[in-house]
Amino acid sequence: MRSMGRTASGERLWGKARNVVSALGAFKRSYSKVDLDNGTPTKSTYPSARGMTEVPPAPRKASKKGCIALTACIVFVLVAVIISTVVGVTVSKKHSSDGDGDLNANSVADVCSRTLYPEVCNNTLFGSDTSNPQKYVQIAMKAAMGAISKSLEAVQDLQLSSPVRNGTQYSTLVMCGEVFSECLEQVNTSLFRVSDLKLESLKSEVGDIQQYMAAALTYQDTCLTGVQDFGIWNASDAINGTHGAYTTMLLSNSLSMVNSLSRVTDFGRLMPRHSRRLLGASDLSRSSLRGEFPRWMSREGRRLLQTSKPVPNAVVAKDGSGQFTSIQKAVDAAPSGGARWVIYVKRGTYDEYVNVPKGKKNLMVYGDGPGNTVITGEKSVVGSGTTTFLSATFAVVAPGFIAKDMTIQNTAGPSGEQAVALRAGGDQQAFSNVNLEGYQDTLYAHTLRQFYSACTITGTIDYIFGNAAAVFQNCNLQARQGRPGSQNIYTASGRTDPGQNTGFSFLSCTVGAAPGLESSFPTYLGRPWKPYAQTLFIKSTLASCVNPAGWLLWNGDQNSGKHVNYGEYGNTGPGASTASRVKWSKQISITEATKFTVSNFIAGQEWLPATSIAFNNAL
Repeated sequence: MRSMGRTASGERLWGKARNVVSALGAFKRSYSKVDLDNGTPTKSTYPSARGMTEVPPAPRKASKKGCIALTACIVFVLVAVIISTVVGVTVSKKHSSDGDGDLNANSVADVCSRTLYPEVCNNTLFGSDTSNPQKYVQIAMKAAMGAISKSLEAVQDLQLSSPVRNGTQYSTLVMCGEVFSECLEQVNTSLFRVSDLKLESLKSEVGDIQQYMAAALTYQDTCLTGVQDFGIWNASDAINGTHGAYTTMLLSNSLSMVNSLSRVTDFGRLMPRHSRRLLGASDLSRSSLRGEFPRWMSREGRRLLQTSKPVPNAVVAKDGSGQFTSIQKAVDAAPSGGARWVIYVKRGTYDEYVNVPKGKKNLMVYGDGPGNTVITGEKSVVGSGTTTFLSATFAVVAPGFIAKDMTIQNTAGPSGEQAVALRAGGDQQAFSNVNLEGYQDTLYAHTLRQFYSACTITGTIDYIFGNAAAVFQNCNLQARQGRPGSQNIYTASGRTDPGQNTGFSFLSCTVGAAPGLESSFPTYLGRPWKPYAQTLFIKSTLASCVNPAGWLLWNGDQNSGKHVNYGEYGNTGPGASTASRVKWSKQISITEATKFTVSNFIAGQEWLPATSIAFNNAL
């Protein structure tokens, strides 16, 4: 493990970065560049033009001809400057009128003007003017990877030097190691995909990259939030403090550039077009919008998924009638790879903690129905000395995961506070007819694209939370009785950046309460866990338990509702009246609501047909 000691130039960098954080984002141009080879912050070898001073040469007596020539040159230069200024202003106005714009611009300054942190962007891209928009994105991502690597190394050093191997502080370090590794992998995958973009599948591929980079930002924030919540101050400088803020800025800027790349109009600047053709959205749209299987799926794959109870590759049974008595052992035995692997969990209560790692791609687990196949746990922040992230009864980060016909619960109760039943953090995950039962923080929809169909989700405070792009269709949300004097909140979106295409979309859901709750606990649709929280309830039925205000501020913070996107469209029921809704929520149009359908929000038409889970692409 390399030493975390700093060089003199490094000390200067972090000193300046501290000023940045204390000034709430008012950056100075003295930020160091990032060495893209090893990710180490180094002092830029390029002096700032603003800071340069030049000693003038000794004056010489000029000849008359020389003065005339000099005057002519000055006039010529002035005219050129005026012309270029007029043209520049015109171009600048054109770009400004375009709103977000795209990366067709050649200028680093123009590219960086569209990011949240232009000063950091300018330092990252300094000297990199290019006509290829991909190059800007690649440079930004490499800089972010260097910063993340430093954070990961710091966490590993802190874990090794920790005198204890339990408790919330050590659990936070374990969590940080996991999420920083995921963060690094998401950016690395994004970098590879940007380098290999194809014209014919540009929209679909950039959509994937947007999700990966949004997830990278979420992983970064997950550690920072944990460090702050549990007061690990010895980690604050290397992980949370100035370096953490700087890393967040690099990731945010990279995401902004990817978002601009999605609007590129001059495709001739992208990579050569003669590469192999990849499957694009157009290949799937006709069949998938009708609920059919994609053409590329094999006959055997279609037969397997069309069966309501597919033939399993492994059977789990408490009575020993299957190959396994433990779900985790069946998961561990599943092959790593891309082929669908099916695990059938027979009727019974399984008191265990299940973790589906990233390598177990395309795993399917199904049971004998909610209440019959039950997976239960009781870890909590208060009762178990762990973090919210690590309290999950069932945690899955593998992409392409499917769960059907079961109950997943956390029985820690209201006194346990944060206690997760399901943590979902893999791309293109789907859950159908699954009951999720808990109290505070029942469902941690952490990152990437997720779909929930006909699920019942029960809890008390913030019990659907996280920063995934998640669509809930025909689901039943049931608020339940918590601690005396508390209030219930269905959702807490963790969207930290306006460039993230994340949030929660509830389509044709029932939003209600368990028996006996209506008159005793105030219940709200959601509150903003993070500044850019995004949650929509569309054509859903809202019960009388929903407070007329609809939405709640985060711990009374008046600024927490400033940048949120909390919207409702076409809802019915006694709780659907908007007459007394908070002013910082809104009633959206059908055009706006359409952005949050299965296809438009999570590109479900591209991957859900392969899950055999029914979905409705219309409002």
